[in-house]
Amino acid sequence: MHMLVGEGAAMTPRPDEEVLARTGPFLRGLHSQWKSAAAAAGDVPDRSVLTPERLRPWLGSVSVYHETADADFVIRLDGTRIVAWTGEDWTNRRLSELDTLYGRDLLGSCRRACDARCPAFGLPILPFQSETKVMHRMILPVLSADRTRRQILLAMWPADDPRRQ
Repeated sequence: MHMLVGEGAAMTPRPDEEVLARTGPFLRGLHSQWKSAAAAAGDVPDRSVLTPERLRPWLGSVSVYHETADADFVIRLDGTRIVAWTGEDWTNRRLSELDTLYGRDLLGSCRRACDARCPAFGLPILPFQSETKVMHRMILPVLSADRTRRQILLAMWPADDPRRQ
């Protein structure tokens, strides 16, 4: 299996073992849950399998995005750790707004992961309250429980965390 690496249109496929070697057990564990659910589904997993109970260890570091009719994504739930790190809660706001404000292409990255039906990994440098940090970011495409709408589980963890989690 492979992952997309980078951001937006510049994303390239790489073997997931190579990419995950740069992370710690936190993101590897979440990726393992997604990969297991994808194998069982024979495709991108849906939210009926990736339930809050199954994702409990990662919940504070995961945001949930829902695709809109105009191909944007709305942040339905911003992880509590992500909000604490950034000092901003983007719940119910669009990725296009976030991209415009910060000059990113997170929307493009999410679309590419959904289109490729595989995870995506990046190391964005983000503003955090009084400093900037390099974060590990993993984008996991999922489908709604009824498999009719695309969604994203986006996980983040500081790249410089001494526990490498």
